[in-house]
Amino acid sequence: MLQELYKYALDNDLFISPEYEITDVKWYISFSRSGEFLGIDASMNKSICPNIGDLALGDKSHLIAEKAEILFLLEDKNGKLKANVTKKHRFYIELMKKAAEG
Repeated sequence: MLQELYKYALDNDLFISPEYEITDVKWYISFSRSGEFLGIDASMNKSICPNIGDLALGDKSHLIAEKAEILFLLEDKNGKLKANVTKKHRFYIELMKKAAEG
């Protein structure tokens, strides 16, 4: 029976590879091809994104789905940045530059 369920999931695109994960996406940030900021749209969707695993626990960030505090260096209620936010932000900027270069 499990084999049939597995086959059904594969045949109907219900299975996601272990390299990916379902992630909550609360906001979409849009840019033009030339890099011009177009806007921010609210969302309550789930998206399938690459799974970066334990890298997210350190000073690395996710190119596809990342927290606003990291993208925009947002401070907490006490006016302080959480641990690793600056390092994660720098890593994100470098990822974006590499992606833009192709």
